Amino acid sequence: MSLIGPRPRLVGALAASDPLWRQALTVTPGISGLEQVTLGHSPTRDAQALRLDLRYVRQRSLALDLRLLWRTLRISLSANGYSPRE
Repeated sequence: MSLIGPRPRLVGALAASDPLWRQALTVTPGISGLEQVTLGHSPTRDAQALRLDLRYVRQRSLALDLRLLWRTLRISLSANGYSPRE
């Protein structure tokens, strides 16, 4: 597990057979990531999570990881709690 990456998922029969989910599972999962800083703690639908995971896989870079780490720290240290529109 890394600091930044897609949320860890249980690989079920559907995820293992779907090529999009297999693509999303090609990178190391992270403690925080695009889904967490975009959607916060709200319950997400699988389609939203998959879209954000694939976006991260396609755009993965050190710069993106640093931006996500910075946003994670800001949210974590914020006195107001989570606000996805920051």
